Amino acid sequence: MPTDRSARTESWRSTRLCIIGDAARRGVGPRPLAIVRLALTSATMRFQLVLRLAKHAHAHHRRSPIHVILRLALRRLTVRYGYEIPLATEIGPGLLLRHAGPIVVNGDAVLGRNVNLNTGVVIGKSFRGPRAGVPRIGNQVYVGPGAKVIGAITVGDDVAIGANAVVSRDVADHEVVGGIPARVISTDGADGYVNRPC
Repeated sequence: MPTDRSARTESWRSTRLCIIGDAARRGVGPRPLAIVRLALTSATMRFQLVLRLAKHAHAHHRRSPIHVILRLALRRLTVRYGYEIPLATEIGPGLLLRHAGPIVVNGDAVLGRNVNLNTGVVIGKSFRGPRAGVPRIGNQVYVGPGAKVIGAITVGDDVAIGANAVVSRDVADHEVVGGIPARVISTDGADGYVNRPC
């Protein structure tokens, strides 16, 4: 069974890789100074950096002052930029938030590597019926502006979801879906939408 120290070390390694992956999606290398410079000039990267650090601090340094500072900073950025992404949300490296603006992600949702979320996206929970629950989103997934992904569904790898689509059923690997309710448009995947994957 891992010790607290080894769990903290592994969590920090994972957090660091996620931050490096997020920066890489924006064409910035792994050097800490370059990442800090990017966070100072990019609102979306600033939010993501604080989210990643706050998530680690919440899990392993809850009694420290840095945890309080990061939680307050995250709350301020959440209000300022309109992102509602709880600390509990499982998000792989390479997240790309395109613009400031309302984005809502349920805390129980799972997002894989290299996911693009655009303004107006909701990844939410369905409370009743056969698909009650939250989505699991794969790797290399583009979610277009205003799209809604709702319920206990699985979105596969290399998927593009069109603007304003409402997705309430599983989406297979490499599919492009759009419309209300979303239907398969092609099997061209997310090529051209998900660039510089980490």
